[in-house]
Amino acid sequence: MNVLPFPLDTNNTAYYNNKDASNYLALPIEQYIRSASNLFVPVSVTNPLPVTGVMVKGEVTTAHNAITGTATSTEISCVGYNSILIEVDISVATKLWTFTVQGCMVSGGTFIPCSETIAGNINPMSYQTNISDGWAFKGIPDYIKIVATEDEDGATVTVKVQPCNL
Repeated sequence: MNVLPFPLDTNNTAYYNNKDASNYLALPIEQYIRSASNLFVPVSVTNPLPVTGVMVKGEVTTAHNAITGTATSTEISCVGYNSILIEVDISVATKLWTFTVQGCMVSGGTFIPCSETIAGNINPMSYQTNISDGWAFKGIPDYIKIVATEDEDGATVTVKVQPCNL
């Protein structure tokens, strides 16, 4: 049985009725909940949220928005993350685009093509597709750019990137 740090109503159902400044239900910072052997306890500095085994994700960034030709995105910060999720939306199926990750260890530096090691082989962080698709790359530097190369005329593409820890 789970024990929650909430008051119980007459039906023994947990509820929370504290309101924030905007009149929304809210938990005070020191009372976020975590699981500890099926017992839910308040979180504090001495009892933090667990992070082991949890995939942490950053903000989604639109690297390219409905572009019609080859382009390089602006710099995207991935500080604190080791991987990226990339999602592409191609307007016309059968029109090929290639997407390549460039990276740099410092903001504003020289960006070079990135590679990742898979099963002992070094592979470029590059992917070619003619459909809306998504994939992940591991082992990224702190700052990246996405190069979208139009291989066949006639389609627009939108590219979104989300840094994460895999």
